[in-house]
Amino acid sequence: MIKEETYTNEQVQDILDDIKDLPENYMDEEGIIGTWRYGHILIYKTKEEEEEDVYELVELYLDGEGNPHSWGPAFLGTVESLRMALKDAEEFPPVTKFYDEGKFEWEDPSGGWVWTKQ
Repeated sequence: MIKEETYTNEQVQDILDDIKDLPENYMDEEGIIGTWRYGHILIYKTKEEEEEDVYELVELYLDGEGNPHSWGPAFLGTVESLRMALKDAEEFPPVTKFYDEGKFEWEDPSGGWVWTKQ
């Protein structure tokens, strides 16, 4: 059962003030606050030892508990975004959730991975 809580406008403003300066935070369409970071997602797992698995660097969108729920293309248009991507890629292990729960297919002619949940 979900406990419903009531907050005053002042309390809500205090909460928003606490998180507004954190660039990793966002609010989705349903008003749920989450975070994002760069990360690698597993696209294809090879069966050959001499071949490497295929990963893609993406922006991972995380729920309030830090669990990935979606991803999008990584924006790497600035030196700072490259630094952030490198830091996140070194700090966090690759995410296999999407590979485990769906299927990736390459879409031509645009050339991008399309994921279908299974």
